[in-house]
Amino acid sequence: MGKKWTHNESRKVYIGSAFDLSKRFSLYYSKNYLERNKSYINSAILLYGYSLFSLTILEYVDISNLSKEEAKNLF
Repeated sequence: MGKKWTHNESRKVYIGSAFDLSKRFSLYYSKNYLERNKSYINSAILLYGYSLFSLTILEYVDISNLSKEEAKNLF
């Protein structure tokens, strides 16, 4: 899954991917995770808050019919 966070005021963009979409989203909404795992987007969310960002799903791939190994090879 490809995703894009955009800071609505500066228009700066962070593009990333995740193997497990639901797990990644739950981590983005965990303050402890954001504080422990410093990255550009984590630091920006902590600094500016969620309301100044928009999130766009760039690509969603249904991996339910793939083996774990096949799914990992997609990313």
